Amino acid sequence: MHPAHVPPGFGYLLHRRHEPGGPDRRSGASGILVTSDHAGTHIDALCHQAEDLQIHGPRKMTPRLQTSAGFTELGIDSVAPIMARGVLIDLAPCAPARWVPLAEVQAAAQKQGVEPRAGNATQQVWFTLECRGKDAFSQLCRPCAEGGSGVACQVDSAGHLTMMGALGTRAAVAVDLDNDGDVDIVTNEFNGKPQLLVSDLAQRHRVRFLKIRLQGTRTNRDGLGAIVTVGLPSGRQITKVADGKSGYLSQSDLPLYFGLGDAEGAAQIRVRWPSGRVQQIAGPITPNQTLEIVER
Repeated sequence: MHPAHVPPGFGYLLHRRHEPGGPDRRSGASGILVTSDHAGTHIDALCHQAEDLQIHGPRKMTPRLQTSAGFTELGIDSVAPIMARGVLIDLAPCAPARWVPLAEVQAAAQKQGVEPRAGNATQQVWFTLECRGKDAFSQLCRPCAEGGSGVACQVDSAGHLTMMGALGTRAAVAVDLDNDGDVDIVTNEFNGKPQLLVSDLAQRHRVRFLKIRLQGTRTNRDGLGAIVTVGLPSGRQITKVADGKSGYLSQSDLPLYFGLGDAEGAAQIRVRWPSGRVQQIAGPITPNQTLEIVER
């Protein structure tokens, strides 16, 4: 926030009051609110900022340009309407009377769970049709050309129909790509390029974890179907099933990932294999390692 914008300030005049002598028992009151055009969130017109009394152009500030009724050139009325999706980031916790650096804006967005997409894109081309050629039979051609279909499509003058589809994630896998101990996510975008979400948890504070890879001998090779329980020194237990999946049309990295929180390791590990056998691994087990357990 620029120091000149704090505080924005406003004035309020109660010009009509509740007073006796009215035509009936009911009375009304109202006021006039006067505030600055620099109050709250706003976009500066080019005339609002000057250096050495010169504004954009450069144009020297003169009484003809700057009048009591406003600016005669480069006012906000010269800015075309901006119609676009946006993200509201609450910077209220920031101290006033100073510039807000980008790092604080990014931290505020992260705290609010705001994740702007690159280019602010929300849709992309899904498919196209040749409404004056091989696809003339399609039931989409006429409503899209008339603009009343209720879907995101358009037909140009040459009869090419373009159908837009919303960007959306169809699958995701969790894997520690950079091997720093926290879990990253790779998503498969619908009709688009994959998206990589890299976790920076390990860069912000120390993480403690165990990765457990299973190897079956009496059951399947990867131990799918096994139930693994990690016991912590505090008595807390964390249980996961090696089900070999992570969601719709996706397959995560096979080692089971156990976040240990503040624990300095595991007290024990118990594996119940699909064969019915139960295998115990006694502790203490040091954290931040990949442990391979072979069925016995």
